[in-house]
Amino acid sequence: MRKLNLVFQGGGVKGIAYAGVLQSLSLCTECRVVGVGGTSAGALVAALVAIGKRGDELQQILKDPELFTLLESADVERYSRLKDLVIAHKREWKDAFNDLNKIWDEYNRSGLPLMKQIRLISKLRTFQQKHKEFISQLPVIWQDVKHCWDKKGLHSSQRLREWLNKVLEGKKFADIADVDLRIVATDVKNHSYSIFISAEHQGESIAHAVHASVSIPLFFEPLASGTEYLVDGGVLSNFPKFLFAQSPYPTVGFQLTENIKTADCTTTLGYLTHLLGTMVAAHDKHRKAPPHFRSYAIETPDYIPFDKFNLDTRDINELFYRGMAKGNSINWLDSKHSSEEELVVYYDPRPDDVLHQALVQANLLVGEHLEAHNWVEELQHKTVVRVRIEDDWSARYDRLDEMRVVGPHPLFLQRLIVKVPPAVGRLKSLADTEPKCFEEVSGGRKPLPFIPVFNREDGKGFAIFYSPPIQDGQPPRKIRASMRIAEEFAPVAKGEKRDVSMKMTRRAKNHRITLSMEILVHRSLPELEFTPSFDGLYTNGVEVINGRKYERHAWTFPETRCEEMPFPLMVEFRLAGSQETHGRDD
Repeated sequence: MRKLNLVFQGGGVKGIAYAGVLQSLSLCTECRVVGVGGTSAGALVAALVAIGKRGDELQQILKDPELFTLLESADVERYSRLKDLVIAHKREWKDAFNDLNKIWDEYNRSGLPLMKQIRLISKLRTFQQKHKEFISQLPVIWQDVKHCWDKKGLHSSQRLREWLNKVLEGKKFADIADVDLRIVATDVKNHSYSIFISAEHQGESIAHAVHASVSIPLFFEPLASGTEYLVDGGVLSNFPKFLFAQSPYPTVGFQLTENIKTADCTTTLGYLTHLLGTMVAAHDKHRKAPPHFRSYAIETPDYIPFDKFNLDTRDINELFYRGMAKGNSINWLDSKHSSEEELVVYYDPRPDDVLHQALVQANLLVGEHLEAHNWVEELQHKTVVRVRIEDDWSARYDRLDEMRVVGPHPLFLQRLIVKVPPAVGRLKSLADTEPKCFEEVSGGRKPLPFIPVFNREDGKGFAIFYSPPIQDGQPPRKIRASMRIAEEFAPVAKGEKRDVSMKMTRRAKNHRITLSMEILVHRSLPELEFTPSFDGLYTNGVEVINGRKYERHAWTFPETRCEEMPFPLMVEFRLAGSQETHGRDD
């Protein structure tokens, strides 16, 4: 059985589209959902999946007419009045406030106090007659605003909670042992996430968690729970991609496209709409998606906003079939979406601390191996260090080692470090080096394991593990490693001088080495002049790699004892005929 996790974004009533996705997934009998989570409407769908609702049953729940009558009639009328007064009667509001402003200006310009009062009374009477209808509505407006202010929202969620208790069958997290349910809410009082997780909230009602997650701020009153005020999880994460980042199975996430970009940002209402959209979406955009995560967007009609609680049959069917179309486009049996075997979990919420710990331990391992008491008896070593300068001035470092060990001790690993001058500063991350390590074997290449051991601003390094170790009696083993540094030699184009240097650590009591150092320059680049810091046999020519032509410059040393090699070997270069403007400070 192939396993996967599902994550659903919030989206109000548009979440009906998720029923279509799950209808498609239910047809794939080889897949089993082991984890499901979401925010707001996505939390409701996740909870229904967790308690075992699938296919047609799930569709019927999300199409339940009762779902679209959960708002109290008094709240709907109050919202309609406020919306009508704010939007439909915007001109009346504007005219009334303009007239009041004129009255105030005239009052300030009047002379004697008695004259001020007479003119003010006269103007106010005129204002009262002109805006009689507007003034008559002010008590109602005040009561409506006061009610929403006191309740901290436009709508009560009591009927919503009753419906949730019904469709979620009063179940608690402890009742769903075979699915990991995770629901995101926001604790506004404590300024933090409130994530309901099966393993940590066994005694909690699932309806309570969903109630918190669907409580859209200002639209619904918050869910007061002890010292917490819980609202829609979308305030902090409307698309919680991180929920199953440490799961050993792939996660598939679904989003609902929004029409928020259609709002005109030049108007106050449009500005507030964009402001809300930024609050909801920015945090999720900033957070990088974890490994083994795939997301899909479901296009929903612009004429169906998230708060359209009076959906008709046409709206419901349109959302459902759009979700089904998206689900049908996914190959659920693909390894990107599901897996029979547990995957390697390497995501961690504190990556900096973990990387530091890993580097410390890796350095201990490498340092111990390079100590003289762990040297092999004899190492016959041929190595070719090649630097390929591409037409964008990026550098590809390739190193081919051919090694044969003599004696009882095996050779376990090698360290590969690329250093970059601070003035270049291209390596911000270990991942920027794009490292590759493999062994050339009969029939192809075998990848070799490697781990980072060196991480500084001026360079990055890795330890390559020989698997199995190189031992006496084996034929020579060929190990290839490569790294790339973007635009490393770009300063050369400006007339600056740069260099390529190479150093090797002794790893045997009798470490005999034959070494070649090569620099390949793409033919489209200007002519360069090279100045080596050592004596070696120099050759040059043209080499073609993957259809690309390079000028090849090579310096070769015959077999020499490692401790007698004039390390570090350095070749400086710059544009032919140019004057040095900035030398490398090494």
